[in-house]
Amino acid sequence: MKKVLILLALLCSVVYSKNVKIAVMDFEYMSQDFNYRYLQKAIPALITSNLVRSENIEVIEKAKLTNAVKSLNLPYNEAVNGGTERQAGKIVGANSVILGSVVLRGKQYQIDCKLLDVKTGKIITSDQITCYDEEEIISKVDFLSYKIIKILTGEQRSLTITKPQENLAEKNGKTLAFETFMDNTYRLNGDDNYHYVQVDIYSKKIKKNKRLPLNISLVIDKSGSMSGDKIENVKKAAEFVVNNCSNDDIYSIVTYSSYVQSLIPAKKANNRERDISAIRNIRADGGTNLSGGLFAGFDEVEKNFKSGRVNRVLLLSDGIANQGITDPNTLTQRASNLASDGISISTFGVGANYNEVLMAKLSQAGNGQYHFISSANQVAEIFSKEINGLFSVAAQDLNITIDTEDGTELVEVIGKRVIKEGNSSTIKLGDFYGEQVKSVIIKLRVPKSHKGGKYKCAKIYYSYADATDKGEIYQTSKELILKYTDKEKKVKKYRNIKLSEYALSENSSNTITEAIALIRNGNTSVAENNLKEEQSKLMDISKEMNSKAVKTQILQVEKNLYLAENFEAMKQEEQKLQVKRAHEQRLTKKAQYQSLNQEAKQKASEQYEELKMMEEELQRLERE
Repeated sequence: MKKVLILLALLCSVVYSKNVKIAVMDFEYMSQDFNYRYLQKAIPALITSNLVRSENIEVIEKAKLTNAVKSLNLPYNEAVNGGTERQAGKIVGANSVILGSVVLRGKQYQIDCKLLDVKTGKIITSDQITCYDEEEIISKVDFLSYKIIKILTGEQRSLTITKPQENLAEKNGKTLAFETFMDNTYRLNGDDNYHYVQVDIYSKKIKKNKRLPLNISLVIDKSGSMSGDKIENVKKAAEFVVNNCSNDDIYSIVTYSSYVQSLIPAKKANNRERDISAIRNIRADGGTNLSGGLFAGFDEVEKNFKSGRVNRVLLLSDGIANQGITDPNTLTQRASNLASDGISISTFGVGANYNEVLMAKLSQAGNGQYHFISSANQVAEIFSKEINGLFSVAAQDLNITIDTEDGTELVEVIGKRVIKEGNSSTIKLGDFYGEQVKSVIIKLRVPKSHKGGKYKCAKIYYSYADATDKGEIYQTSKELILKYTDKEKKVKKYRNIKLSEYALSENSSNTITEAIALIRNGNTSVAENNLKEEQSKLMDISKEMNSKAVKTQILQVEKNLYLAENFEAMKQEEQKLQVKRAHEQRLTKKAQYQSLNQEAKQKASEQYEELKMMEEELQRLERE
C-alpha cells in the first residue's frame, strides 16, 4: 500500500505541469542486423517530433544532450545501458528522460519505451509495442508520445485517422474522374513562393472478362544478396507471370547481377514448360547492375511495342545499384521519357537495404506502381496483385494539358516529363487501371501580386481513350482561379494541408536523393551535413504541423544519415556477407560434386562388376 501511495504521489507531482524539460535519449539497438540500426535514433526523433508540438514541453537540444553524455565518458548510444541516463538528465536540467530499446524479432520490431523521473529515479511509465513496418512504427510511436504528453502536462491529443478516399469515378458512374485543387485558393500579395496544384485521378472497377493483351518484361535482381528465400520466391512470382499470361500476351524475363542476361527474350506465351525450367535454374550471385537490367527490360518491351497493348517493365531489387549507371536523375529521366512514349515501369523493393527513394521515383516517373516487399514470402502475392491490375485497363492515352496565362509559368510536374509548346504543357500518363487512384502534382510560378483580387492563372484539360467503350475519346477541363489578398489570416485559414505536406515531402525527398548520390561518390561528410540540416527543418515543421508525410521523411532522413555516418563499416559488413555467401555456395557446389563423384564411382563399379560377370560367362562358354 505504501508503494502505491508513493507512486501516486510521484504521478501527481508531474501531471498538469508546465514547462517540463525532457531529454530524449538514443534507444539501445539489440539486434545483429545492421540494416535496421538507424531505428535507435529514428524512433527518438519521431517521439521528439510529437513532443515539440506541446506548448508545455521543452525538448533538450540533441547537441546539448550529446555533450552531457560525453562528459560521463560514454558513447552517446551506450548511455541507456549503464544507468547514467539520470545523470545526463541532471546535467542538462531535464525533469524527465525518455529511454528505450529496439529489437528485431523475426519480421517484427519490438520497441520498449520508458519515461524516467530525473529527481527520484523512478520509472513514471513503461510501454512495449510491436510493429511490422515503418507505417505502423509511426502510428504506434504517436500513441506512446501522446500518452507521455498526457501524463506530464494533462494535454489530451488524439491520433489522426485518415479517412479512406471516396472513389469519384464509382460515385459519378464514369470510367475516369478528376479532382483538382490548389495548395491555397488565396494568395498573399508579395508572396514569391511556388504555387502547387494537385490533380487526383480515379477509375472505376473494370470487368475482367475482356482485357487488353500484355507486353511486359520482368527484370529480376539476382545479385548475391538475393540468395535463399528471396530468389526462390521471386522465381515463384516469375512462374505466376508465365502461367497467367494468355496466348495473346508477350512476356520476357531479364536477370541482372554484375552482368545482364535476357533469360527469356520477348515472345508469345507458348512453350511455357521450357520457360519455367529456365526460371527455376536462376542462381543468385554477383553485384547489382540495376541500370543494365532496367534498360534491357525496356529494350525487350520496345521490340513489340504497340498501342492497344499494356506495355510495362516490372523491376525488382533488394539492393542499391553499385554497377553500371547509378545516378538517380539519369535513371528517372530515361523512365520518364519512355513513359511518355507509352512504356510504363512498376518497381518492387525487397527488404530494407535498397534505395527506396530511387525505386519510388522510377515508378512515379514511369507512370507505374511502387511496391514495398518487407519479407521474401510476400513477393509472389504482391507480384500477382500487380499482374491482376494489368488485366483491368480502364483507359489509355491519358493526357493532362496545362495552358498557363501570361505571368504564370509551369515550373515542373513532379516526377513527370513535360512536353512544352508555347504556354501549353502536356503530360502523357499512358494507361490507367481499374479502381486505381493517382495524384499528379503541378508546380507553378505565379505573379507576386495582382490588382483586382481574382486571377485566372491556368486552365487544365484532361483527355483519355476509354478502354471500356471501344477507345472513345473523353475530354473535360478545369480553370484555376487565385484570389490575392493582404490578409495573412485568410491565407492561413484556406491553406490545403495535404498539398503543403506534399511540397515539404518533395523537397525532403530531393535532399535525400542528392545525399545518397554524395554517399556513393564518397562525399559522406557533405551528405551528413545536408541531412542534418534537413533533419532540423523537419523538426521545425513538426512544431506547426502534425503530418504523417513529415514523419515518414524524418524516418528516411535518419535512415540515410545512419548510412552516411557508417557507410564504410556497412560496406565492409556487406563484403563480409558476400564472402560468407560465396563460401556457402562453394561448400554447396563441393557437396554436389562429391555426391556426383560418388554416384559416378558407384556406377563405374557396377559396370565393372557387370563386365567381369560377362567375361566369366564368355570364358565358361569357351570351355564348353
